Amino acid sequence: MCDCAWRTMNQYVFALSSGVRRFYGDEWTNRDGIAIVTCNDGFRPVTFLLEATDEEAGPFYRKED
Repeated sequence: MCDCAWRTMNQYVFALSSGVRRFYGDEWTNRDGIAIVTCNDGFRPVTFLLEATDEEAGPFYRKED
């Protein structure tokens, strides 16, 4: 994933992980826990569907013994 895409969506990822359930009222979607984000690349835009889950996040780094 490119840096610009992450900069566009990181605020939504943080909000979803913090418990926010609605971003757009009832205008775009009637489902809780999702965000629709489009990268700001004017020539090759990519749309991402971000969806919150109930799964616990595991460690991203494990030190080898």
